[in-house]
Amino acid sequence: MINYSIVKRSVNANLIEINQAKSRINQAKKEGKTPQPADLAAILYLTVDCMREQLLEGKKIRLGDLGDFSVSLSSKGVEDPNAFNAQNITGVKVIWEPGA
Repeated sequence: MINYSIVKRSVNANLIEINQAKSRINQAKKEGKTPQPADLAAILYLTVDCMREQLLEGKKIRLGDLGDFSVSLSSKGVEDPNAFNAQNITGVKVIWEPGA
């Protein structure tokens, strides 16, 4: 399981873009202004990309009070474990467990 944090995430090609958007949002808040919608949207889209990437790697994502996200697979059974391959997978679901 990982604790998801945009700041701490080490494998993100868009990390610079995220940090720039966060800086602009924080600066706007300091100045008493409303952050630009494009900056807010950029962080949301990049967060979704990051979540997809982490779920595809089989990791569980904890998003604080929002809850946890993980992947569940269903498959056809095989008698010999060596005979199992991707074609045996019949379904993939993202599971959300609400936070406290």
